[in-house]
Amino acid sequence: MSVITFTTDIGDNDFVIGALKGLLLQKIAHARFVDISLSINRQNILQAGYISGTAMHFYPANSFHIILVDPFINKKFSTILAYFKNQYIICPNNGLLNIICKNEPPTWVIELPTFNNFSNFTLQFGAQCTYAILNVLHNKPPSVIGQAVTNLTTITPIVPYVGPNFIETQILHIDKFENVIVNITQTQFEDIIGTKKFTIAMRNVREITKISNHVGEVPHGEPVAIFNMAGFLEIALNQGNAAGLFGLRTYNDASLKNNANNTRINFQKVRIMYQVENAINHINIKELVR
Repeated sequence: MSVITFTTDIGDNDFVIGALKGLLLQKIAHARFVDISLSINRQNILQAGYISGTAMHFYPANSFHIILVDPFINKKFSTILAYFKNQYIICPNNGLLNIICKNEPPTWVIELPTFNNFSNFTLQFGAQCTYAILNVLHNKPPSVIGQAVTNLTTITPIVPYVGPNFIETQILHIDKFENVIVNITQTQFEDIIGTKKFTIAMRNVREITKISNHVGEVPHGEPVAIFNMAGFLEIALNQGNAAGLFGLRTYNDASLKNNANNTRINFQKVRIMYQVENAINHINIKELVR
């Protein structure tokens, strides 16, 4: 049985994903569909890469992962098929792949052919997904399924900025409970800070000075920092909504993309101050509102 997952910003109140599943079932009758997330923020490639790229590695080897977010970022519509860490990825050629793979190149990546008898985008994408999966299941080599990609679109991942006594992180995702996930991993955190004292500072909140094992280790209403299942730093509020209280939002807010108000960048950062020369440096909150 073929496992096929979906990650998209289309949502679950439209027919599009249901139609794609129907197209696939016409040719792959025993497919098993799993929705990783249908509620990616609109055109948020970074968030889609974080969510799908984290979840897919828990699936059985050789599962198929269809990711449909912001397919028209380039003038030429292009769909790619890649094989990465024993998983097949089908997505637009819009930078998603390198966000998922980070610094590790996929085993191979090809561009899927387009079909002239499908003028509608949804039908075209569905046909490409069906074609790719069927050919893989029939053990066709990548060179037969599609062409080598000569113009793979890449997006530079947003990385934490490390200063002399601080780390400035950006918000990757805000979950249903308004917990805030920032773009620093446990490995990065430990490599930079080690056993030094540190302070995580945000607007409207008392500073956090330790990493907990789970949210319940602090009293109700108190802020807490943990490393989540994906290994990223997560800021939460026990029995509360961290993002709303702290005034935080995800990094590629639409107004920021349109440069409507660059001061809003400050709402998308979490700063970690750490000890230098045996003196703990506490952040001046006013720095965050400049």
